[in-house]
Formats: sequence, C-alpha cells, structure tokens
Amino acid sequence: MYVGHIREVTPEWVARATGGRLYPGGKPVRDLHWDSRETTPGSLFVALPGKRVHGRAYADEARAKGAHLVLSDQPGPATVEVRDTYRALLALGERLRDLFPGTVVAVGGSSGKTTTKEAIAQALGF
Repeated sequence: MYVGHIREVTPEWVARATGGRLYPGGKPVRDLHWDSRETTPGSLFVALPGKRVHGRAYADEARAKGAHLVLSDQPGPATVEVRDTYRALLALGERLRDLFPGTVVAVGGSSGKTTTKEAIAQALGF
C-alpha cells in the first residue's frame, strides 16, 4: 500500500489511527508491507498472523531492511503495539482514506476490471 497522496505519516499518527501504544525509535513512514520480503526503507511493516508463522517473527528482518515502524501485537523498538493487527490495519486504512481529498471509484467483478479501470482513468484524464 502506497500512501503517496500524503507523502508520509508519523509514528504518532499511526498509533492514534490504530489505537495502539507507541514504543520509541520509529520514524515517519510512506508505505506499508505485510510481507517482510517486500519491505522497503521508510516503510511500515504490519506483523499479521499467518497460517504457519506469525508476522511478528519477521519484525527484526523488516527493520533490518529499513522499515521505520512495525505494527504488531507485541512490544518492541520502533513499534506500535495493538491488540489485533488485522483490525488495526483496517483502522489505518480508514484513517488514510479520510486524508485523501479525491473521489474514489471502485471497480469489481469477475472479468473486465482492468479494461474498465483504464477506461475510467482515461475519461478522467489520468
């Protein structure tokens, strides 16, 4: 998820948006990942539970790859600790959407989404 429409958000903002507890060491983030292999410098790593392994097991790997902040159900450096990372991710998405001033268009269905998306973008001048 890229938060390009707002440049970046602070660790304090993430903590408020998710209702979490902020531990020191975090820096502002500009995108987020829940797969530590895709973590990029300056990102937020969301430690989601998996079928076999919990994402919190990869928090240190994400930090080593340059993640500025971790969203987890466990405390740690540069971490926002929450009760439920799924719910916190949903809350974060809602708060980020609130910051976006533009119109949002959703395209769903089993076929034709890409063509429809491209037609809408062209019609709107993107």
